[in-house]
Amino acid sequence: MSSTSTGEHLRDAGCQLAESSNKSKSLALRIAILELALEGNPFTADELPGDDDVLRDNKTGAAFLALSKQRLIAFTGQCYRSKRPFRHAGLMREWLVTSAIRAQQELALLRMELTAQVDSELPLFPPGGGKTDDVEIGGAV
Repeated sequence: MSSTSTGEHLRDAGCQLAESSNKSKSLALRIAILELALEGNPFTADELPGDDDVLRDNKTGAAFLALSKQRLIAFTGQCYRSKRPFRHAGLMREWLVTSAIRAQQELALLRMELTAQVDSELPLFPPGGGKTDDVEIGGAV
């Protein structure tokens, strides 16, 4: 195995691990990237909504890699320095949507998957055992 293929294999394994640790967050990042891409302008990770704590972990890079491997976004060849303090002016790529139709289809699928994922993460019974205070409605308790 060449060093390039070993490096790519390790990168891909790391990205898969990063995305699997909190599936809802990973799906939400992919959705945010595609929504930004569908605006039709070149964009960078700095333009993603959210605070630095949300974007700080490896899920952001993993989401960009996954979408580029699906050929939904493509690197334009331009790099810029990040303005986000936690990135310490690191280089980041500029991206562009490759197919708006395919990106919209994937966006719809990701939204459905996120809804299903969030529903599966909700507790079957709410805290307190599902009990509610008796509420008087129309004179009856």
